[in-house]
Amino acid sequence: MMGTGIFMFDHASLTIILSACNGLDFIKVNKMMHVLVIWSGQEREISGSNALITSYFRCGCANSGRLVFDEMVVRNVISWTSVISGLAKNEFCKENLDLFVKMQGAFVEPNYLTYLSALLACSGMKALGEARQIHGIVWKLGFQSDLCIESVLIDVYSKCGSVQDTWQMFESAEVLDTIAMTVMLVGFAQNGYEEGALQIFVKMVKAGVSIDPDVVSAYSWCLW
Repeated sequence: MMGTGIFMFDHASLTIILSACNGLDFIKVNKMMHVLVIWSGQEREISGSNALITSYFRCGCANSGRLVFDEMVVRNVISWTSVISGLAKNEFCKENLDLFVKMQGAFVEPNYLTYLSALLACSGMKALGEARQIHGIVWKLGFQSDLCIESVLIDVYSKCGSVQDTWQMFESAEVLDTIAMTVMLVGFAQNGYEEGALQIFVKMVKAGVSIDPDVVSAYSWCLW
């Protein structure tokens, strides 16, 4: 808001403006807002830094977002999760998992989005061991039945060619839609595990699973 000829803004204004910064076209706006945040002293507020982190990653400026995080004196679970999620979305998978480990070492309890983002990184890296560890944690916390968690776990297990893990996820899933089934079969086939894809397909047929024609088409196309 305006006052005595000097432009001032509160936290609500900062959040609204930064939430609109999404994409490469807004990098300059984001950096201008960063300067204003520092000038107004709001960088000392956790929420202000968290908003900057999220905005930078949305603009594809992963290094800038990580720098804001690294310079924070006090961080909360939102700070950690914003970076971990941003790294996953910008395909910095190794950095994502490294920070996830550091978060646990800092005794900050991850939330649902933290685990989901770490699993996305596992999928990108085909990190089977790490995915199994996180799977064990989300199972204990009761997150496994969440459709997004189920889909990502199926994705990473199929990409790694683990028939046993994938089939266990399939059997335990409360809801498994056509998209998840397609991800499962195509994940095996596209990553060179045609035999695994065939085993899963046969298991589905024997179990009497109603298979959508689109699933069969996608599977056949990958094996072509």
